[in-house]
Amino acid sequence: MGWKNNVVRSFDRKSAAYDQNCSVQQSIALRLAADLPVSDEVTDILEIGCGTGNLTQHLFRQYEGCNLRITDVSPAMVERAKAKFSGKEACWSVMDGENSDNTDTYDLIVSNMAFQWFEDIGAAVERLSSMLKPNGSLFYTMPGNKSFCEWKQVLTDLNLSIGILDFPTSSDIYREENIMHDYKGAVDFLRSMKNIGAGTARKDYTPLTHSEMKQACAALDRNHGGKTTWHVLYGRIDK
Repeated sequence: MGWKNNVVRSFDRKSAAYDQNCSVQQSIALRLAADLPVSDEVTDILEIGCGTGNLTQHLFRQYEGCNLRITDVSPAMVERAKAKFSGKEACWSVMDGENSDNTDTYDLIVSNMAFQWFEDIGAAVERLSSMLKPNGSLFYTMPGNKSFCEWKQVLTDLNLSIGILDFPTSSDIYREENIMHDYKGAVDFLRSMKNIGAGTARKDYTPLTHSEMKQACAALDRNHGGKTTWHVLYGRIDK
């Protein structure tokens, strides 16, 4: 089974637990929504990677009467978001944002904390940009390479394998921010990552043994007390 299929399965399995573990994603969605263009400039909207609807709720509120297509690569996530907004008018579909044969065009394409799961983000962004109407815009957020620096430093100091993705960068970034999230400890941090479906490691990762994981968790608790940084990138492309 390919890496992308593992990503989909992980999100499918954890869709029910997502809302209880996504406070960081919720705050980022709120910030991104505030940056989006006013509704009278927009008719057709595409959301990539809706999850359970952190950004979707703002789209419904800000773009009432517009044509919304809400998508995710995970069927379970689409169904959960669709049920949450059952009274809202939208087109819901399962779609891989970087491998879609969709030929429609949009005034606005948005995505909150999903692009890191693309296998070729450069090609994906180019493809999505080609789906913009004249004067259309693509807005997205994704983790930056300083995310979880505390955990990565602990693993580096212990000479242990790092499973965290190599988060890409982009020339289209207009804002960066660091969000320090206070987890209860290393175990809570790792459990939270799994419970939002983000437990799929990089392709070349060698899993830690139980002893190594215990050692790393103890070091994170000792050195950082459960606090972990989310480095967030906000990107925009205008056509």
